[in-house]
Amino acid sequence: MKKLAMCLGFMLLSVGVIFGETAIEKADRLHEEELHDENKVFIQEAIAATADPMEKAQLYWRLSRTVLEIGDLLKVREGIDENVLLETFLEGEGYADRAIELDPDSYWAYYWKSANIGRWGEVKGILNALFKAKPMHELLRKVLSIFPDHPDSFYVLGIMYRKVPGKPISFGSSTRSVSLARKALDAQRAEYESGAAKELKLSYFMELARSLWDRDWSAAKRAKEVPSMARDFRNETDVLEKHFYYEGSIDIPDVSDREEAVDIMTWVVSEFRAKPALKKSEKIDFDEALADLEGWTK
Repeated sequence: MKKLAMCLGFMLLSVGVIFGETAIEKADRLHEEELHDENKVFIQEAIAATADPMEKAQLYWRLSRTVLEIGDLLKVREGIDENVLLETFLEGEGYADRAIELDPDSYWAYYWKSANIGRWGEVKGILNALFKAKPMHELLRKVLSIFPDHPDSFYVLGIMYRKVPGKPISFGSSTRSVSLARKALDAQRAEYESGAAKELKLSYFMELARSLWDRDWSAAKRAKEVPSMARDFRNETDVLEKHFYYEGSIDIPDVSDREEAVDIMTWVVSEFRAKPALKKSEKIDFDEALADLEGWTK
């Protein structure tokens, strides 16, 4: 039976190549189409069908990503068993570990391991989420040591610095969260403009808006702090710590944090409404953006 499964896997991959789509390209397409259950089966078959360790590594981190997406969709179902979610995210973490074993320089493998760890912590509750913050942080630092302009890592780090407590309990900082969110957005925009990314993710704008709302600086405070942030940005050499002060290196609107937050979220809502159809993940983001905007403008 195992040999038969391997043969079938090879046949599936061959068909994909014949029609101009490699296994990795198909996995990415199924991801974009949010056919996650189908994608999980396909990637598992593709892994079994290839002997190339680098291709296996590429497939394993994509499998980690797919399992996380399955877990995220399970989370919004009513009555879902917590143990099912925990096992799902542990499974996703395990696939990322396999990718790292095969390719220690695979930044996406470290990223998706971090993401699955974070989801596991969220399911277990606030104390466990806080306990998992440090290993997540170190994994994302590892990503940036390989790919210093990785948009998704800056995006997640921005959320983490907003959500975790500050010193002495943890490393949280509303000021750093804003700079990291701005860097994530600019890094994503650079990828989009270069053709490396197909679209701008509205979730990046949403998280910048949330970090701005949380920090709550006045326009005068923003103007006052920019020169010192610009100096620190120039002087820092560590990739992550340098970007704690990224806001000092760019032009920002002459408004308060909360005014900018409302402007951004209003635009995000209008962009979602302009789409002819929303994916499942986009529908979740749209509902959250509406809820935030309504809460901010009451």
